[in-house]
Amino acid sequence: MQYILLASFCIYLLACCLHSFKSKQNGELLYLGVTNLFFGVFSLFTDAFSFIAWCANIPYFIVLFFAYFYPQYHSIWLLFLSVLSIILGSSIFKINTLLYNEGGTTIKVRPYIGAFLWWLSMWLICLFETIIFLQKQP
Repeated sequence: MQYILLASFCIYLLACCLHSFKSKQNGELLYLGVTNLFFGVFSLFTDAFSFIAWCANIPYFIVLFFAYFYPQYHSIWLLFLSVLSIILGSSIFKINTLLYNEGGTTIKVRPYIGAFLWWLSMWLICLFETIIFLQKQP
């Protein structure tokens, strides 16, 4: 059962190493996942959908922490948080423009492989929590 949790985290790490967005204009690959993770909080000032997608990392890491370090505390709340991370993460598909440079230039983008793997990791942790929750039901 822990393999699903491990697979989710490994896919998340892989997504951090891959490009998350591709330019619609010239096909240039933009923004590694790790860049999005560390600097995505600043999208609060530029794009609401980017910030909402970045916020999906918070419930993901809460669920990951409790599922790995405190497996006795599996509850409906962890399942709720894992579903919340999927819902928040789905806003990544609404991102149309991102900042291209520090001068404020924006570029039209679409999600790329790193974004899809990032979202898949959230689905896997939700699957893990769903299985745990269903096993605890009488």
